[in-house]
Amino acid sequence: MRRRTGRVSTTAIAVLVAVSTALPAGLACAGGPIVWSAGRRLRWSDFRASPPRGKEIRALSGWTIEPSGLRCGADGTFDARVRAVFLPDRSWVRGAASGALLAHEQGHFDLAEVYARRLRRRLRDEVTPYCPGKAAAAAAQRVYDDVLDAAERESARYDADTDHGQRSEQQRRWRQRISAALDRESTFRDR
Repeated sequence: MRRRTGRVSTTAIAVLVAVSTALPAGLACAGGPIVWSAGRRLRWSDFRASPPRGKEIRALSGWTIEPSGLRCGADGTFDARVRAVFLPDRSWVRGAASGALLAHEQGHFDLAEVYARRLRRRLRDEVTPYCPGKAAAAAAQRVYDDVLDAAERESARYDADTDHGQRSEQQRRWRQRISAALDRESTFRDR
C-alpha cells in the first residue's frame, strides 16, 4: 500500500518515509515516531525539527496514519493494523512554546487518531466484500487515500477555525468536538 504523511498546520503533502510499526502505543524509540495513546500527551521535547525560514506559524506537527499487516483473514474478513503516528523529525516549534499552543498541536495528533479509527472501521466495512481476492488491495488503497484526504482537510479546518490555536473559544469547541469524535469511534481503538 502506498503511504502518505499527513501535514498538520498547512496543507502540503509529503511522501512517508518508512515508520516503524513495532512500537507499543505511546512510545518512541531513540527519538523516533510516537504512536498515539490516550495516556501519552505530546511534549515540546517531541518537536525536534528546525523551523523553516519564512513560515509565519509558530509550530507544526508532522503525523501520519500508518496501516500495516493488511490481509484477508481465513474467515473472509479484511484485517489491518492502523496507527496514528507523530513524527518528531517533521515537527517543530518557533519561539515561545506555550501550553496553549502545545494543546493545539495535541489536537492535531488527536484528530489523526480519530481518522485512524475511521480507517480501521472503513477497511473492515468496505474492503471485506473484496476478500479474498486481488481487488482487496486496490479497495484498501482507495479507502486509505479517502480517509487521509479527509483527515488533512479536517486538520486544515481546525487551524483555520482556531487561527492556529489563537482563538481560545474556538479552540475549546474543537477540543470538545475531537473528544466526542474519539468517544464515537472508541469501538475502533487500536488493539
